[in-house]
Amino acid sequence: MSKKTWSTRLDENTEKKLQNLIEQTGLKEAEVLRRLIIIGTKNVKDPSDLLKI
Repeated sequence: MSKKTWSTRLDENTEKKLQNLIEQTGLKEAEVLRRLIIIGTKNVKDPSDLLKI
């Protein structure tokens, strides 16, 4: 698998939640983001799912 760099902008509340996850799990930021992406892609069945909140 090739390595990719992603850039994202998070709202303040999401950033705080992410920071809390990093602190609680002891994982690095990149690992937490990677796991969240994997969880998210498993829940996306149709492109329209990306527009749901």
